[in-house]
Parts: sequence; C-alpha cells; structure tokens
Amino acid sequence: MTALWAADAAAVATSGRTGGSWRAYGVSIDTRQLAAGDLFVALPGRNTDGHAFLDAAFAAGAAAALVRPQDERDDRFLEVDDPLEALQDLGRAARQRTKSKVVAVTGSVGKTGTKELIRAALAPLGSVHASASSHNNAIGVPLSLARMPAATSAAVFELGMNRAREIGSLVDLVRPDVALVTRIAPAHLEHFGSLDRIAEAKAEIFEGLKRGGTALIPVNTPGSDVLLRAARASGAARIVTFGTGEDADARLLEVTPTDTGSVFRWSFAGEVHRCRLRLSGAHWALNAVAAGCVADLLGVSPAESGSHMETVEPLAGRGRRHAVHLVDGEAWVIDDSYNANPASMCAALAALRSMPAAGRRLAVLGEMKELGRASAELHAGLAPALKGVDRVWCVGPEMAALHRKLSEDTAADLLADAETAAERAASELRAGDVLLVKGSRANALETVVARVTGSKAR
Repeated sequence: MTALWAADAAAVATSGRTGGSWRAYGVSIDTRQLAAGDLFVALPGRNTDGHAFLDAAFAAGAAAALVRPQDERDDRFLEVDDPLEALQDLGRAARQRTKSKVVAVTGSVGKTGTKELIRAALAPLGSVHASASSHNNAIGVPLSLARMPAATSAAVFELGMNRAREIGSLVDLVRPDVALVTRIAPAHLEHFGSLDRIAEAKAEIFEGLKRGGTALIPVNTPGSDVLLRAARASGAARIVTFGTGEDADARLLEVTPTDTGSVFRWSFAGEVHRCRLRLSGAHWALNAVAAGCVADLLGVSPAESGSHMETVEPLAGRGRRHAVHLVDGEAWVIDDSYNANPASMCAALAALRSMPAAGRRLAVLGEMKELGRASAELHAGLAPALKGVDRVWCVGPEMAALHRKLSEDTAADLLADAETAAERAASELRAGDVLLVKGSRANALETVVARVTGSKAR
C-alpha cells in the first residue's frame, strides 16, 4: 500500500520539523474517526484543542501528529508554527503533485449532491477522490486535498462560504480544471443583502481556474449575468451554460417521475441523452445534467456517466426516502432535513407534488435561517409551492408568516418545535401517504424523521 505522506515530504510541504521516518496512509483531525496509520492534525478550536488528544490519537494508531512546537520530544511529531496553516500547505502540496483533472463545485443549493453525482460520473476514468460529506470550509477543503492520493485519476471538491472572499481563498488551494456553480439562491442572505452579492461571492470560484480551464454556469437563473461576467473576467478558456431554456449549452429537456426516482432527457453538443436516477425532482435532474456535462468535458461519454449516476443514492438528510410499515400498509418519508433555503424548499415541494402517492401528500417544514430582513416575505412566499399538499406542519416562529399565508385549501398547523411536529406526524401518518421533512439545521428536523421511521436521529 502506497503511503499518502512520508515524513520527509510532509516536512518539506509544511516547513515543519520531525525526527522520525514515519509514513502516513491517511489524514485525520478527529480521534473518534482516526484510522491506524493516519497523520493526526492537532487543530486548535474554540472549545477544544487537538493537542489535548495526542495520547488518544497515538493510542488509536496514529503514525504521526502535526503539532505546535512541544516541550516533549517525540519522533512522531511534525512540529509547525500553525497547524491550520500547515494543513493548508499539505493540501496545496497534494494539489501540486497530482496530474489528475480536478473539479470544484459551489452554489447556494445542490453542492453536495452534485459533487456526488460528479464523483459517480467520472468513475470510468479510474479512481476518483472527492470531499467527504460537506467538507467545504477553511478546514474541510485543505483536509480533503491533503487526503488526495497522488495517483488519483480525478478529483472533485465542494467549496462553501458564509462571507465574501471565502471561496477565493479555497479555490486558490484547489486550482480546478473545471469550476461549477450549481445555482444562486437566497441562502446566507442576511450576510450579503442581495442575490447579486451572493453571486459575486460564489463567482470567486472562477478566479482559481487553471490555465485552459472551463467555467460551468447555470443560465436564466438569478445571478447568471454576474457569474457570466466573472467567468469572462477570469480568463476561462471555455464557458459552458446549463439549464432548461433553449439558450443553454447543456439543456434539461424532460423529467419523468418514477416509483424509485426519475428519468430525464438532456441535450449537449447536438446530441440527446437519457438518464435514470434514484433521485426525485427536476432539481436533481438538473444537477445530473451539470454532472454529465462535467464528465463529457473530461472525456467520459454521457452513456458512461449516466450508467454510473444511476447508482447514486440520496444522502441522509438530502432527499433520502424511507419506507414506513404501518398496520394497514406502507407510507413514505422523504428526509430532506439537512438544510433549507427558499430555492431548495420550492424544489423539494415540487418533487413531493410530482411523486406518485396513493394517499396524501404531507409536509413538516422548518424555518429557513439567515434570510435577514427578507425572512417573513420569503417564508410567506412558499405558499404557492404548497398547492396540492394536503397537510402542512410549520415548525418555528419564523414559519408564522407562511402559516398566515396558506389558503383554506391546505390544512396547516404552526408548531413550536421539532419534537411536537414529530409526535403529530407520527400519529397522523397513514398508509399511502408521502411525508416531506425539510428545514434549516437549527430546527433539528431529523428528530421528526427518526420518530416517524423508528430510526435514530443523526
């Protein structure tokens, strides 16, 4: 097995000091997830300091530890001035040593799901390295890079942000061959004030494109013009658009719901393709169009990428479906509880309305956070998307605006918390029903999913 980092290479990359000749086969920042042979990075935090867990790391089999200068001498220490900066240096060195094609993904919605679709779509190239989970911030991105084997065939990284210039600093590490923005939506609106400013922050991803790189942009959506101008200014060698309109280079033509997901048709470069997904909703199909386009740009045919995207399962909290076995039959729960903003909420509700249902369509909807002064208006604005939904449980005080707006055609209750919603949904679910559970992380709506399905909350 080839080592990920040898002591001398890691020391050079980080300008660090070590007396050992250790070899590390992974990189970890959490002793609870550390595997034997890992390099443990002792990051200082607000509440805890990784240096307090050095004994636990070595007890778990860590090969070495990236640390601040220590009084105690240990050949397994790689001493640096700042462990976080050193982790970034490791990530930068990992990017420099690989010859693989690299993709970076950002956007207000769909980042993680699109990343997973791209990972699958690129499988015909060989081994594909990708960010774990949602490792998309100032720690997660360099960690994901540092874990990238030199011989990987392709890599895809997710970049997130809460403030301007965060994407810029991350993409400077990733240096992608293809940079993709999924969509601009009112997420983190309270920090930016407008969709155009959100688009400007997301467009920082194009600043890091390698020479000859490609920018992939959604067309005819909020912020598209801002993204297009930024991509042109970045010097991208090629700009490709995707969407549903006739002017999109890669176009979603049709989506058909199925019992297990969806089937869609899309066109690119004058050819029409068909793909089956285990994912429901037009928003997932559009994510898959973007992923298929990335794969095509990197040499994977739509037929090949489609056959691999067909295997992608919904992630926990991001559209995963659960069968609930009741006395008189079966109901379904769509777990989309990981997060929410107006765009993702409307997309999830559209998917709910399109799904085959022998019974009722139900929804437990939590608040959408970080919307600032527009919160009440944007919550109330969900009302049209709920047409055709039989019952809604609105959770949290910010959902009062939606509750007031709903027509008499939709049975709705305003509830204080997830626990109350869980009890209501569990007691009222019937055979044939389809229940959507969606809200921002702060609402902890995974407890609703756990209660209704009888599983443990994440």
